[in-house]
Amino acid sequence: MTEEDFDLNLLYRIQRDLPVSVSFNPEDFAFEPCWIKETGAASHTYVCKKDMNFSIGDEFFYLVKGQRFYMHNTYKFSIDYFLNLARKAYFEPIHTEVSDSGRVALHVLKAF
Repeated sequence: MTEEDFDLNLLYRIQRDLPVSVSFNPEDFAFEPCWIKETGAASHTYVCKKDMNFSIGDEFFYLVKGQRFYMHNTYKFSIDYFLNLARKAYFEPIHTEVSDSGRVALHVLKAF
């Protein structure tokens, strides 16, 4: 499963689990992440393939082709910044393991 498959799956779960109008179609979106360097955020966005309108619960959406539909953000902090935040939250860093690519870090923390 690619990242795009994983993120588009969220739209299928919305369709399956939430009260959506019949006009809501996950196939009408393309996934396009957007990196915001200044904040360290990756914005998970869906781009409309066509004009559409639909509702999720009592919320109505009117979107046009090419418009971004923002779903959620994830954050990637530097190792030093994250460990500093962990210490401020009363966690003691025990070990940090970094992937060969340097893109993923796993931190083992112990509560004070």
